[in-house]
Amino acid sequence: MKTGAPACYSGKKNHSIKNNLLCTNNLRIVWLSSTYEGHVHDKKICDEEPFYSPEVQALAR
Repeated sequence: MKTGAPACYSGKKNHSIKNNLLCTNNLRIVWLSSTYEGHVHDKKICDEEPFYSPEVQALAR
């Protein structure tokens, strides 16, 4: 890590992990994906992860 770089800075050639989450307007987490390698795109994670929420299903009707 570079001197003076923010603590969250991963830098080049470092490995990272990621999760996607879905939350309400009140910041209540209603869905959290599995953990993936950092290079996996968010859309691919959402396409592969099952999601079921009675609240969202009711809105879809």
